[in-house]
Amino acid sequence: KGETEISAELAARMLRAAIDGIESLGKAVPGDKTMIDALEPAYAAF
Repeated sequence: KGETEISAELAARMLRAAIDGIESLGKAVPGDKTMIDALEPAYAAF
């Protein structure tokens, strides 16, 4: 909030927040064939 550009740090925080939100709201874990399976490797590579 309040950012005008997406820095590497902000992008990493956004990925982590997406992963955490999907895991907590959807009770998803890696291997469930959800967005977690795409986001976790992206976050690790980032």
